[in-house]
Amino acid sequence: IAANSDSKTVAEFREKTMDRLKKAEAQRAQSDYETNLIKKAVENAKFEVPDVMVTQRANQMMDELAMNLEAHKMSLPLYLQYLGKDVKTYRDEQKPVALENIKTDLVLDAIALKEDIKVTEDEIRSEMEQLGAMHGATLKQVEKIVKENGSLAVLVSNIARRKAARVVIDSAKNAPKAEAAEEK
Repeated sequence: IAANSDSKTVAEFREKTMDRLKKAEAQRAQSDYETNLIKKAVENAKFEVPDVMVTQRANQMMDELAMNLEAHKMSLPLYLQYLGKDVKTYRDEQKPVALENIKTDLVLDAIALKEDIKVTEDEIRSEMEQLGAMHGATLKQVEKIVKENGSLAVLVSNIARRKAARVVIDSAKNAPKAEAAEEK
């Protein structure tokens, strides 16, 4: 293994591997901490979500799963067959996740509104560049897809929600500031 790395000795390889593992663990711990802060903010917000919204989100999750499976040359019915479930059962199992997603989105939207969070053109461009890099597409291709799908509002909402989440994280006691999280 060490022969396939840039390390000159086994000891150097071991040290680099340990460093990478420690950094990965620190990143995971920070991510877990931040996720728990957001979950706590959502738990503290008391409101009801209509069943129709939950069903709608569960259906959206099913559609996204179907698209992801198709991208990997698999169908939703075949996937569900492997799981030993039918569509209704699987959709019903997704409803608790859908509910939490909706609550999180609504809480972060409320924070973004209260904090007057704005999304800049540069942030939108950066997000599109990242999407392009993840999917092997150019910025122009991503812009075209976003325009054709009418999904600019979703993109802007996602950026605003991440910024609102950062407000929650940064305002928590002992929370590392955004710069510290970005240094990783």
